[in-house]
Amino acid sequence: MNLFKLNRERTLSALLIAVSIVSVFTVIVPVEASRRNVIRVPEDFSTIEEAIVAANDGDTILVGPGKWYGAIVNKAVEIKGMGEAIIDDGPTHPRYSWIHFGFKLESDGSGATISHLTFKGLELPIYGFMVDDVIIEHNTIYNALQGITNWDGDNWVIKHNVIEGIYGSGGGGLGIFIGSLKEDYGASGNLVVHNTVVAQVPDDRTYSCGGICLCADARWGAKPGEVSNNKVVHNKVVVTGPDTFALSLEVIGLGDLSELEESEYARVIEYAKGRLHDNIVGFNDVRGSTNPIDVIPEELKEVNTISRNLGRNRGHGVVPAEIFKPVKLIIS
Repeated sequence: MNLFKLNRERTLSALLIAVSIVSVFTVIVPVEASRRNVIRVPEDFSTIEEAIVAANDGDTILVGPGKWYGAIVNKAVEIKGMGEAIIDDGPTHPRYSWIHFGFKLESDGSGATISHLTFKGLELPIYGFMVDDVIIEHNTIYNALQGITNWDGDNWVIKHNVIEGIYGSGGGGLGIFIGSLKEDYGASGNLVVHNTVVAQVPDDRTYSCGGICLCADARWGAKPGEVSNNKVVHNKVVVTGPDTFALSLEVIGLGDLSELEESEYARVIEYAKGRLHDNIVGFNDVRGSTNPIDVIPEELKEVNTISRNLGRNRGHGVVPAEIFKPVKLIIS
């Protein structure tokens, strides 16, 4: 066979293989992309709930200007406000009829994103229980009992939110809460960054209030998992009034530690350290808050990093590289 002809045939074969590969990818990519739909409220569906029912995991739901009823989020969807989209009503708490959710994230909602929305007058605007990999960003929350709540969820990113006017009523009173009730779950790997929490609590308050809280809750016989490796950095928190705090790390439900004998006290402290540890609280601005940082029990300071917060320990603590080295912050 002619050498030129042989090389030409080989080249042609190679080109055909390459074209086949490209053709496969040009077919597959649009098919996959077509499954990620954009659904508009109210153009496509009149309510957010109807849009979620119709959506698939990965779809984006754009919510137009106006006042809207919230929903149960049980899919990995992105819910994004466009213009002045306000959530001012939503699903009722199953036990307390006076408490309303804006968005209640359930386990199938892992991977969801909620952004660019305004929440007004809701007790629990954004609430998740045993939900992972959630992004909450660029929202504004007014007058909430508990602004953003993450029970037993890992790897949330809570960033660039503004929360104003939190209050307490026999409970709640928190801007951003990350905590655990379930021993087999816990709350780890969460990032709280570049948020603003502002509250002025009146003297006749019915419950203490706080800005950002990491908590293992052992009350009423609960056995919390580990609240660990969370990072609370670069937030602005101003909370004033009696029984308030800007930032807190707490293991609650331990009883009156002052009444314990030495050996029992040591046991309880070791338990607390095992529940809430290796968290970083640094570079937050808590100036103007009545009580900048609350740690219960105090020994939790030995197993968590609380460093370089303006208004409490500015310029003191570990070097910045040690705070930011363990994780790449998502701050865009």
